[in-house]
This record gives sequence, structure tokens and C-alpha cells, in this order.
Amino acid sequence: MENGLFYTPLTGASRAELELGMAGKDEGYYQRMLHELTEQAQLADALGYDKLAISEHHFQVEGFEVPNNPVLFNVYLAGRTQNIKLGQLGILAAARHPLLVAEDIVLLDHMTQGRCFVGLARGAHTRAVDVLADKYGVKAPHPGFTDAAARQVNHDRFVENFELMKMAWTQDTLKFRGKFWRIPPDDVVFGHAGTAKYGRGQDDQGRIEEVGIVPRPFTKPHPQVYVPFTASPATVEWCARNEIRLVAFTSIHEQIDEILTRYRRAANEAGHEIGYGDEVAHFKTIIVADTEEEARGHAENVAWAWAEWLGGYGFNEAFRLPGETTPIPNDFAATQRGHGFIVYGTPDQVLRRLQPFVEQYNVGELFNWVFNGVMPHEAVMRSLELYADKVAPKLG
Repeated sequence: MENGLFYTPLTGASRAELELGMAGKDEGYYQRMLHELTEQAQLADALGYDKLAISEHHFQVEGFEVPNNPVLFNVYLAGRTQNIKLGQLGILAAARHPLLVAEDIVLLDHMTQGRCFVGLARGAHTRAVDVLADKYGVKAPHPGFTDAAARQVNHDRFVENFELMKMAWTQDTLKFRGKFWRIPPDDVVFGHAGTAKYGRGQDDQGRIEEVGIVPRPFTKPHPQVYVPFTASPATVEWCARNEIRLVAFTSIHEQIDEILTRYRRAANEAGHEIGYGDEVAHFKTIIVADTEEEARGHAENVAWAWAEWLGGYGFNEAFRLPGETTPIPNDFAATQRGHGFIVYGTPDQVLRRLQPFVEQYNVGELFNWVFNGVMPHEAVMRSLELYADKVAPKLG
């Protein structure tokens, strides 16, 4: 089983610092976060973790989830590690120009010599997506979002953007006419003699008919693509048909089973023969400590961060039990912990809680959602070490 780490880095090294407000603007906090994240990535690299992913968020002046350029973070960490693969979970693909994203990934792929992967997300944060993607007419399909037409636009643009990226990665030059994009636009006149002699895509009148990004990917045909945080039937099936690895966010059995069953059926119908659970990764928050009491204390700090920030987005809806109609409490302990999303304890306790999950769902890849900032740096380092040395080898 592959073991990965997922970071939505927090600035501020404690709940107290975050509670002061505007922690995201503090340059001292940010420098400390970079230093600590670097040490954690280097330890994970030395311990044999397979992947490390960074999220994309914008305008987070509060200090929660501060990385605004995950690819740049990947490059930064690549220069300080040796083997661990680096990627994004994920880039706000519906809010950005797909050819610019495709170029960024190709550069990362070459700079790391293939030590990277791609994560694409539709985006659930209205402040980021609705501001940055306004010119595209895209809104964030956050939990509880009921505008079906707007949700469809987000999905359709996301799908079209990926189609363009894939063409850019696999073709020397391309021409695309879709619902949202015309690449290149009509009547782009370049008229460069050098293009006529050495390039491609320009007609005899100097009009640009095709464009291509440079260079070709280092990884053939392109780095592995992931899509996180989705249970949408349409997106699950689309990922399966396109051999995109899904990252399941929920820990509710009925929801996981529906995702895995739907993904496998759609993949097999598209000619990609896979087994139940194949090509689907999972999120959990895993905290390992020398004592259960210590692990519980760290889990309570994570619970605070969830309740104060992530629960405010409506993400707790992912933990609604079948038939449950009452409001989901904005309380990490009452939802994620009770449903198995957070797993904490000594190595033996964590192993006993994870083993049935891994076996039941044929888990081939598991990302640990690391809450740096509310967990002390030394505690994160110890947790990474204990998991790698005493839990992971026994999980397979």
C-alpha cells in the first residue's frame, strides 16, 4: 500500500496564535511554517513515504489553509527531498486557464524528473473560486450548493479544461473547439518567418491555426492525475473512464461502497479492467503517539481547527449517515472521529483501527491529512516516524 501525506498548511504554530486573528498575514509565522514543513517533508522522504500533496487556497488571511500556489510549493520541496513524489490535491482547474496549468505541470515534471503527480479540483470555497473564476462564469459547487445550472457549468468547464490539458500534454500542437474554449481564437495573426521554417501551426497567411506547449512531459504520456474530495456520480464515472485516480473523502461505509462500485463499473465499461477499490485513494487524519492520552490531546486540537474552519464550509455533510436528516454538528469529535475519519492512538491502536478499513475496501493508497500548525512540529514528526516504522509495514 502506498502512503501519502496531504497538507493544507496553517500558519501559526498553535491554536492561541490562530485565535489572535489574521495569522495568514504574519510573515514570521509563515517562515516558521515553511521551515517546519520542510523538515517534515525531509523526514517523510527519509522514512519512505510515497507522496506528499499540497492544496490550493487563496485569500486565507485567517491563517488556515494558506498555500496559494501548490506547484511552486512542489518545486520548493523537490529541491529539499530526494525520492518522495510531490503533487497537488488539488489545483483549482475550473478557475484557471487550462494551458497555463498544463505548462506548469510539464515544468514541474521536468524539474523533478518525473517525481510528481497532478491533482485537479473543482473548488468548494466561494471566496476563492467565485472571485478568481468570475470572468469564466464559474462558481464553487460547495456542499449544500443548490444551483443546479451553476453546478453543471462548473463540472462541464472542469471536464473541458482537463480535455485541453491532456491534448496539450500528448500532442505537439492542438486545435480545440469546445463549449467554453476556442484554442487558438479565430484570426490570431503571428506572421513569423521563423515559425514557418522551424515550427508548426501557422498558415501561409501567418494566421495561427494550432498551438503547442513546451516541452513534452518528462513522464509519458503525462504524470498520474488525481481528483480529490468528490462523491458526485458524474465526476466519479468521468474519472473512471479517463483513468484518473479518485481520492475519496468520506469514511461512511455506504458512501465509500457507492463510490468504489460506481468507479469500478464505469472503468470496466470503458475497457479498463480493475477490481473493487482499485485506482481509488482515501483520506484520513492519522495521529500516532507514544500514549493514547497524548494522541487524544492532539486530536482535540485538530477537532478545534475543523470546527472553526473546515466545518464552516459544510464539509461535515460528507459524514452524514444514511437516513440522517438533522443538521450535522460542527464538531469534529462527533462526526469524523465517530465515523472513523480521524484515527489516533498508539501504533498498535492505530493499526487495529486501520487494518479492517484497508482490507474491506482494498485500499491501495492512503493519504494522511496532516494538520500542522495546531499539532506541534515535534508531535507531527513523531507521528510520521511511528506510523512509518510501526504501522505502515503491517498494513501491507
